[in-house]
Amino acid sequence: MARGIVQELVSDEYFTVDGTLIASYTSFKRLRPIESPDEKVSDGSDNGDGGNPSVNFRGERRSNARHRSLTDPQARLARKSQGGSTMLAHSAHALMENRHGLIVDFEVDQADGTAKRRNALLIVKRVRRRHQLMVTRTWVPTRATTTECSWPNSSTKR
Repeated sequence: MARGIVQELVSDEYFTVDGTLIASYTSFKRLRPIESPDEKVSDGSDNGDGGNPSVNFRGERRSNARHRSLTDPQARLARKSQGGSTMLAHSAHALMENRHGLIVDFEVDQADGTAKRRNALLIVKRVRRRHQLMVTRTWVPTRATTTECSWPNSSTKR
């Protein structure tokens, strides 16, 4: 990153924080109620078939408050959009330099609905501390966080 700044490969004008969901390598069959005594996949209602337990969620809504995956307990139920399908996922966030499309910093967190805003601030603070990034203005258009930044010894002051 520092070499990119010195060689002027990193623009000193615009940066964008964006995020996505990373699907967890687990399935809904591995979800159990949090208060369940099950500690591994083959426990509970597997009817003798350890590889493909039969889980009955009829009449019960799956939620992060009540359920956890046995194979990936840090994964959360999330969806990319209101009408999209629900999946067990983690959230990934990147601070990108817009001129060359370089990733300046990256963070993976739990997909909890506020991770993008929380991680945008964390990433900008971390890059500011490491590389003397000057955040001049921050705004939140349509639920996405975009940050305009400039380097301290830049010829363009905002």
